Amino acid sequence: MYGIRNAGVYASGSGPLNAGNAGNAGNAGNAGNAGNAGNAGNAGNAGGEIVSPYTSGALLLNRDGIVGNWQPVTNPPDPHVFGDPENTDLWSERIRQIVFVQQFLQPLEFALSREAGTNADTGSWATLWLRSPIRETNLSNMPGPPAEMAAPQLLFSMRRPSNQILQAQTEWINRYADLRSDRAVEIMAQIADIMTFFTSIMTMTLPQKRKTFELLNAIQSAVVAIEMRFKDALSVRRPSEFTPQDQPMIQTPGHGSLPSGHATESYAMAVVMGALAEYRASGAGAGGPDAEATQTQLFRQAYRIAVNRTVAGVHFPIDSAAGAFLGLALGRYFVARLQAAPSGPEVVAPWPVYGCQFDGPAYASTEQPGVSPDFIPDLALRTVDSPNNGPNAKNPAYVRGPELTIHGDGSAEIGKLWSDALEEWS
Repeated sequence: MYGIRNAGVYASGSGPLNAGNAGNAGNAGNAGNAGNAGNAGNAGNAGGEIVSPYTSGALLLNRDGIVGNWQPVTNPPDPHVFGDPENTDLWSERIRQIVFVQQFLQPLEFALSREAGTNADTGSWATLWLRSPIRETNLSNMPGPPAEMAAPQLLFSMRRPSNQILQAQTEWINRYADLRSDRAVEIMAQIADIMTFFTSIMTMTLPQKRKTFELLNAIQSAVVAIEMRFKDALSVRRPSEFTPQDQPMIQTPGHGSLPSGHATESYAMAVVMGALAEYRASGAGAGGPDAEATQTQLFRQAYRIAVNRTVAGVHFPIDSAAGAFLGLALGRYFVARLQAAPSGPEVVAPWPVYGCQFDGPAYASTEQPGVSPDFIPDLALRTVDSPNNGPNAKNPAYVRGPELTIHGDGSAEIGKLWSDALEEWS
């Protein structure tokens, strides 16, 4: 339903499209001036952990002048409730983010497969496992009696493509380069900010949507932590290491190429925001645009952000294919965790989560007649939505596994965040 074919990529001719427009990309630098507005935030530091040295000195002198003789404490405050998710409302935004990200990542465990006879070119599997639910128990029994510990479930596994596939993919780097002059402003803006492009689709202003921003930022941070483990393990070389004719238009990032982080984060954001769009359009929500129309725009945005990284020359199309599939799996998993958490309302049902696999060596190549080796997002979406488990017939690199059981134990804080975010859309 959300598949967007690569219509604008196959331009005829060998020269760049609208090459004269490349100069306009320089205007993107002016956007940086907007950052100066952040200096206004320094005025608020007095209420936090940091104050200027002048204020600190003044407070020191001021206390000496008024403190008087020390008086014993006779009326101490009541302690906060132990383990209460409401406690998160007491902390600064930075600490809240740390708590939320830790809860998102807590049941997940990364591991490498060491199968016999592993091919030195493609390597073995990098895997992400979902451990048994986090249970409350006596300290002597941590992490719980063995009889209660369920077997871990495989959430996602990935294997890198062969060098032969990557070598063939360099042809697509050259094709996409024709779009650089058209996409330059977008590419520069998206280096460090994809959220603005998604929030332009769903009206999200501060402070009205503060909790929603917290939710999305926590999920994006958790996704980054996961994608970087895959990048580190798979260690796929960048396009510029294959050909000097790549010449990226931006600095090549200092980590592995596959999976594309921009694709992973974008597709995870599209899934989560799509769930919010369904809630907004439901009877419990405040109403608004049709959910399906909003989701279409969100997935088109995710696709464009992913493709822009290939246009820039820093990613192969297969990097986006792997990242999009991982992002879809993670986005669905995080929404399921939110809905299963204590006090976490279920707003999208049914909401199955499947273990998925991206088998890089099986990725479609130019040697398969009628099958494009380009990044076609519809394949990842259709694999997740397929009624059957197994590989996608049009690109066997996408494989859907069995449905997983998602627990919400130990997720009270993110359950509260989910409820708070939904209230902003009510």
